[in-house]
Amino acid sequence: MILHKAMMTLGGTPPPIDPYFANVVSLMHYETSLLDQKGLVWSSGAGTPTITTSSPLVGIGSLLCSTACIKAAGSTSYCINAGADFTIEISVKFNSLPSGDTATLASMYNGSGAGWSLQFRNDSPGSRLQVNLTGDTGTSSMPWSPSTGVKYDIAISRVSGQIYWFVNGVSLGSPTANSDGGNVAATNIAIGGLDFSGFIQLCNAVIDEWRLTIGVGRYDANYTVSLPFPDS
Repeated sequence: MILHKAMMTLGGTPPPIDPYFANVVSLMHYETSLLDQKGLVWSSGAGTPTITTSSPLVGIGSLLCSTACIKAAGSTSYCINAGADFTIEISVKFNSLPSGDTATLASMYNGSGAGWSLQFRNDSPGSRLQVNLTGDTGTSSMPWSPSTGVKYDIAISRVSGQIYWFVNGVSLGSPTANSDGGNVAATNIAIGGLDFSGFIQLCNAVIDEWRLTIGVGRYDANYTVSLPFPDS
């Protein structure tokens, strides 16, 4: 397993330190606003997303995406390049599940041949988590059947060309080989859906604790989820 390290304070209590913080390109807690700890500027995308303090998933607030999403201007900093290690982490509670359709949790989509997206799909060949790394292709997936009203901490991690799948720190199965990706900057990055040039694909969920790490695959074995994510 890839280990996390922490320094000790004078009193002997380890502060929340992320040894890979320099590789984090987006980090959000949704306590009272759309503040991104890495400076990314977010605004409403499709629909009307809101910060809710009613039964937050973590802390005092969560992002309510009732078929809505937030988005920010894209940059090469948020691209997942071919072969590069990465980790996508997001906490989610579904209000409803798509029937024969797709709920996109996060994306940086630039058309059918470029960009990435993390999705829950409930169509053929079955209920699953799926990541697309070259638009609508470069796909890896793992069977998964969530319920509504339950908090899930999802992590997708690529380590040396293998994608590992975790829910609540527990592996969903054997890793899948995938080295796809691409450098595409001219698009939006979105949370709670996909919002690109009139093509909208959303989820109906409460979202919290979002972290995108580029260049590091954090997990390759079961781990203990620790939330909220540290800000340094």
